Amino acid sequence: MAKAGLRMVYLGFESAEESILQDYGKNLTADMSKKAVEILRKHGVQSWGSFILGNVRETKETIKKTVEFAKKINPDIVQFSILTPFPGTEIYEKYQKEGRIISQNWKAFDGAHPVLQLDFLNPQELHRLLIRAYLEFYERWSYLPQAFSFIKKFLVVNLPPISRLKEAQYWKERSSNANNPVPLS
Repeated sequence: MAKAGLRMVYLGFESAEESILQDYGKNLTADMSKKAVEILRKHGVQSWGSFILGNVRETKETIKKTVEFAKKINPDIVQFSILTPFPGTEIYEKYQKEGRIISQNWKAFDGAHPVLQLDFLNPQELHRLLIRAYLEFYERWSYLPQAFSFIKKFLVVNLPPISRLKEAQYWKERSSNANNPVPLS
């Protein structure tokens, strides 16, 4: 495949937690994920591993387990996103009926902002855990060149420029106006 010009494969690993994988309908094991990355690397093809944080049953511990799993299987690039159910999808309809959709601000439906009410994490905690996931994965010395490039692109493209004060104001307004979404910018 590499000889034919294939340079990278995007792989949806999603989570290290088996129950969460079942929620997503993934028939995947940790061994299968690790083997996929190894096979690609052996043939000179980079892997881009995608992980979704923010399943309704997600906890700090399951997110930590997923980040450790990402480091273990070691794809060339990692993407952590927040579960974002889009209108018109089954998952959106399910969570809408359950009253879990906490924002109708479509700017927030970008994979970087929480839009669901989770059982064990509030939106602010989930957002911070997303940022921490990137920092923990890319803090390793071997990833420094990729880290600077990827994190810069991620911050510029996916996250609004928020100062600590502005972030605090955003979350305060969002929590006090749950039914009246606050604009992101």
